Amino acid sequence: MKLIRIFSITLISFIVFETNCNAQLFNDIQRVDSLFKPAPKTNFSAFAKGSKNEIESTFSTMFVLYKNFISSQDIDACVFQPSCSVYAIECIHHEKSKLIAFMKISDRLMRCHPLVSKGAYKIDKITGKNFDPIEN
Repeated sequence: MKLIRIFSITLISFIVFETNCNAQLFNDIQRVDSLFKPAPKTNFSAFAKGSKNEIESTFSTMFVLYKNFISSQDIDACVFQPSCSVYAIECIHHEKSKLIAFMKISDRLMRCHPLVSKGAYKIDKITGKNFDPIEN
């Protein structure tokens, strides 16, 4: 009698747990699939061609190498649109003071994590990411 009761409780627990797992598993699979969609290809060499001085040229070259060889191997994991690397290179090109550009880049990198509070930024309707462009 005790064995039947243990078996019944185990079976009921398994059925309840299994149905919840399948529902969650399906949502998780969809979420993981969306992470591994290839990012649209962009020609980032225009940043290197538009450099005005040695600092911009150096960072633009490093940016193009990063985007073409390192970032292209990763998933699109940045929570912001534009991504942190694009934000950084745009800051370097648009800010007159490179010190201010580095401060903006540092601020952005410190804010880039998956725990960004909901509603803190506008949502980009195309990508579904937090929209945080450069403020001029």
